[in-house]
Amino acid sequence: MDHLILKSLQNEATEEDAQALAAWRSAAVENESYYQECVRAWMLAQVGEEVGTPTWRPSANEILGLARRRRVVELPVASGHRPTRGWLWSFVGLTAAAALLVAIGLAWRMKAPPSRGDVGINEFVTARMEKAIVSLKDGTVVRLAPESRLRLNGAENEREVSLTGHGYFAVAHREDKPFRIHTNAGVVTVLGTRFDLDVEGDDLKLIVVEGRVVLAAAGSRVPVNAGEVGQVRAGALLPTIRVPNVPDLVNWLGNFLAFQNTPLSEVAREIERQYGIRIIIADPTLGQRTVTTWLADRSVEEVLQVVCAVAFVDCKTHRDRTVTIRQRHAR
Repeated sequence: MDHLILKSLQNEATEEDAQALAAWRSAAVENESYYQECVRAWMLAQVGEEVGTPTWRPSANEILGLARRRRVVELPVASGHRPTRGWLWSFVGLTAAAALLVAIGLAWRMKAPPSRGDVGINEFVTARMEKAIVSLKDGTVVRLAPESRLRLNGAENEREVSLTGHGYFAVAHREDKPFRIHTNAGVVTVLGTRFDLDVEGDDLKLIVVEGRVVLAAAGSRVPVNAGEVGQVRAGALLPTIRVPNVPDLVNWLGNFLAFQNTPLSEVAREIERQYGIRIIIADPTLGQRTVTTWLADRSVEEVLQVVCAVAFVDCKTHRDRTVTIRQRHAR
């Protein structure tokens, strides 16, 4: 299937190629995940001139090979993204590293991946006035607020973590293995969703942006749905509250977007809110396509470029800051 992915990325796919690729992508979650890894790695290579001069510019076939082998990208340190105690990025996967490099404008280079045992890092800490992005091997992405700490509870199980402080989670979906966040105030359990979690002592505030989360504390459990807030006060679980405008409650994220199998229609709405543009999806069926990616501190042009590549659609920007999304027509 690599040759079809390559033809698609180079915009050389025929209609028959596009149909075969679409059928393969929809056949299994692993296929779609691999395709999106290739797209993001490809997009990184294409913006190389903008993010700095890379020490190595991969060919299309090398990109596909790296995505297939899921090799490790080592990230150099840049001003404003300094590592604090417990920080090492050498085990970050290709997909997350590609997006992060686009986000912070770093040159990049490849090296053979060390094992988790060699690295020995399972804790991430942010200092005062510092934010950071953590990407786990299962595809989950976490935006850590200042003075926060995220710990992986097991070297072989990154779907069990502990949080102190404040973080925004875009959790990869796994039917067979829920993602759990342990805190002093309670436990959050999800299959795959996006939410904001703020923990201070035995107080907790959970804001669900997309999906459904189960919040447990003091022997009680309560589901928290999209558009709702769950709270724990002094260790006691409170009733959920419906809120009118969730984006206003997570504006600390700044210029950051993270999607996990999010419908393109919802992706478009979030881009509209973030950048003050209007997006028209010409064919309503395209709005059902899902997007899994994340971007930080990027222009609207770069965001649209990546999102439209991942969703396999054509995007056209008009002078009145309106963007039209249409079916991509293969050559």
